[in-house]
Amino acid sequence: SLVAESDSPEMRKFGSARFSMAAQNILKKNPSYYGRLCIHDQVSDTDNITQEEFSYFVLAAVSRFEKQFVISPKSSAMNSDLYLVSFEYQSDPDDTMTIMQEAYDNGSHINNKKVSYKKISKSETVELTVLASDTSLNNICVDGSIVELGGDRRLQVSYVGSSIHNTVLKFIA
Repeated sequence: SLVAESDSPEMRKFGSARFSMAAQNILKKNPSYYGRLCIHDQVSDTDNITQEEFSYFVLAAVSRFEKQFVISPKSSAMNSDLYLVSFEYQSDPDDTMTIMQEAYDNGSHINNKKVSYKKISKSETVELTVLASDTSLNNICVDGSIVELGGDRRLQVSYVGSSIHNTVLKFIA
């Protein structure tokens, strides 16, 4: 929802500062993102399913979203690894802000006990189902595009393969 909130003609004029502005607007509302997360391992044919309220959820193939914002320190654009970064709903928006500020401290948030940081193996499929009744919370960013989830719509990400220059992921929404 951060990208969706920052993706308007009024916000784009602020450049990359729009993301910080959008984050502040979202934190004022302090929404909880209720959803179902399923990680299916194709090799062992097992599912790890969690259903919870999130304050933050991202799958990242790159380490940084901004020069100083290190969201996934172990990610690299040079390999095909995908990492899940998430944390449960924080009732105090200051707690959310503290965790997000740790990402500006060279990615130290991944050491925070409230943060889940998991490498997604090539045999795993990640499926996110948004269960929010507030449709403004159903917008997520998929590789720069805004996708609306909710109802029967869900996001499924799986590894398809790679070439020398890129990784191919399959997104189903």
